[in-house]
This record gives sequence, structure tokens and C-alpha cells, in this order.
Amino acid sequence: MKHLILLLVILFGLENVKAQVGYYYSYPTEEIKGDTLKFLKERFEIHKADFIGKPAKNVFQEYQKYMPVKYVSEDESSIYIDPEGKSYLKGVSIYNFPQDELMKQKVYKLSIVFEDTHIEFYDFRHSLPDDVYNTRLFPYLENFIVKDIRVIYY
Repeated sequence: MKHLILLLVILFGLENVKAQVGYYYSYPTEEIKGDTLKFLKERFEIHKADFIGKPAKNVFQEYQKYMPVKYVSEDESSIYIDPEGKSYLKGVSIYNFPQDELMKQKVYKLSIVFEDTHIEFYDFRHSLPDDVYNTRLFPYLENFIVKDIRVIYY
């Protein structure tokens, strides 16, 4: 009997470790309670101190615990604010809507602003393989440090 209980404890522990590795989502509707915008604001904007100063990977993983990522885009700074007219990698936006639906309805996005990267956006974008888009961007962005998080609804 002791061996059976030990085996169950070990298996349960391994399942918890497995759930923490990689990108996934379980979409627990009991936490979202039908109001995704409110949930995002409470979990990520109000409690952004949990993520600021840490790698963006933490935000990516936390988001995907609750909902699927349908579209990801890198954000760049404006060329008009740089004395040399350069644009830099500024952050990333995560959407729960596919790209083709963004203009058809009101959507929300989780905007993650990075600490100054000093990486020119054009150079960053062209350094990526051609097949890197959506969640495939995460490994290239996960080590940037989070400066701010906003939930934007439009």
C-alpha cells in the first residue's frame, strides 16, 4: 500500500513538472468567467508587478495557461522620436484573435513593452528565419526584460 501511495505521489509530481514546460494552454473558464477583457486586465495589467523586471517568457507562459495565442506581432518604436530616424524593437503584442479577424471586430491585445533593447527593428526582423511567426516568435523574444504590460481594447 505504501508503494502504491508513493507511486501516485511521484506520478502526480511528474505531471505538475510536465505542465510547466513549454507553451500550452488549458483555458480554465472558471477563472475567466466569460469576461476575457476583465480577466486580462486583472491578471496582467493590475498585477503587472509580478512580471516587470523579469523575462517575457514568464508572461508568454502565464497567458497560455488561460487562453490560446492566435496572433503575435512584434512592436517597434517610432522613427520620429529617434534623432537618427531609426526604429527599435519595443515589445510584442499577443492577440486571442487570428490576424484576419483583427479588423472585422473589436479586439483586445496584451501589449508587452520591453526594457530598451537597442536592437534595430529592421535588423531583428530580417535576422529571423522566414517561417518564424506567431508563437514561433516566442523563443526569439522570451529573454527580453518586461518594462510594462497593457491590455488594449479597440
